[in-house]
Amino acid sequence: MRKMISKIRCSDHQLEIEKGRHLNIPREQRTCKMCADGTIEDEEHFLLRCKTYQPLRVKYKLKAGNTFDFLNTENQENLAHFIIDAFSLRELIRKNELTNCIAIN
Repeated sequence: MRKMISKIRCSDHQLEIEKGRHLNIPREQRTCKMCADGTIEDEEHFLLRCKTYQPLRVKYKLKAGNTFDFLNTENQENLAHFIIDAFSLRELIRKNELTNCIAIN
């Protein structure tokens, strides 16, 4: 579980902010595809702001503050479970979108 928290802290993840950096996509175009509100999908948005993951924040009793406070929460186990479940949900949504695109074509 510590590994998942460390991946977020070290930017070793598949959020648009990092994926786009490796693909030379301008920062302002690395937006969240989960909530489509035009916000850059960085760690703060993923952990604290994205509406898609709000039910998981409630489930794991995580309170939004700032990213530093969030990552240093007293309940690291709940935070790790949130990160794991949020990335799983993210992949499920992305695969479903891909399946829908293939079905349309």
